[in-house]
Amino acid sequence: MKKSGTIGERLLELKGHSGLSLNEIARRAGYRAASSIQKLFSSDYDPPSLKVSVVDRLKVALVGTGSPPIQAAEIDVLGSASNREPAAAYNPSRVHRLLSRTIEVFATQQAEEKIPDLDGNVISVFEFLRDEGEKYICPPHLRADWIWAFYVSTSNMMPRYDIGELLFYQLRPPPKIGDDIILEIANSSETKTRYLLAKLTNVDADTIVVTQLNPPVTLTFPRMPTVRPMRILRHADFVEPRTHNAT
Repeated sequence: MKKSGTIGERLLELKGHSGLSLNEIARRAGYRAASSIQKLFSSDYDPPSLKVSVVDRLKVALVGTGSPPIQAAEIDVLGSASNREPAAAYNPSRVHRLLSRTIEVFATQQAEEKIPDLDGNVISVFEFLRDEGEKYICPPHLRADWIWAFYVSTSNMMPRYDIGELLFYQLRPPPKIGDDIILEIANSSETKTRYLLAKLTNVDADTIVVTQLNPPVTLTFPRMPTVRPMRILRHADFVEPRTHNAT
C-alpha cells in the first residue's frame, strides 16, 4: 500500500481491498458497532499515527483478507509516526481563512427508544452525540453556517446509505419533494432531539410525509416548528456552478 495520503485514505484503501463492510470490520475487530470506528475510515482523518491498541484490532480484522492477502506490515505502518510524510508549514493566515469556512462533523447513534408517526408506525431514529473534531472546508459557493455533517448510524435508508457513511445536510434552502432529507423531531418535554433519514414525499399545511427504504414504509408527521426537514447534499452540490457568458 502507498505511504502517501491521509491515514483515513489508507484505511479506506485497505477496506476496499479486503472486500469487507465497515460493519464486518468492526465486528471482526471486537467493536460493538461500526460507529465506533467510522471516523477512522474518513478521507480527512489524519492523526500523526494510530494508537497501538487500534492497530492491533485492525490487524485482527484485516490481515489475510483480500487478494493478495493484506499483510500485517500494511497496518503496522499506520501506527508509526516516522512513516508519515512531513507536514506542510504552519500558516496562521491560511488557518484562519479555513476555520471560518469549516463544516463540523458529528457522530450519531441509534436511539434506544423508537417513536411513532401519526399513523402509529413505530420507527427507529438516531441522535447526535458530539462534535467529532473533524472539519471539512466548505466550497466558496455554499454557506458553511448552514451545513453540517454526520455519520449514518441507522439502516432505514439502506442500501442507499450504509451505516458509517458520511453525509452532509443543509438547513437552507428548504428541501423539495423527492429530496433525501434528515428529519429533525424535537420534543418540548425532553432535552434530546431525534432524527430520521428519509425521502421527502409530500408537505401540506398540516403534515410532512416521508418514506424510508428499509423496511419500505410511508411515514406522516405533524407540520410544526419542532419537526424540521433538512436536505441531504449530493456530490454535485459541492461543485461550483459554471457561469456561461453569452456570445
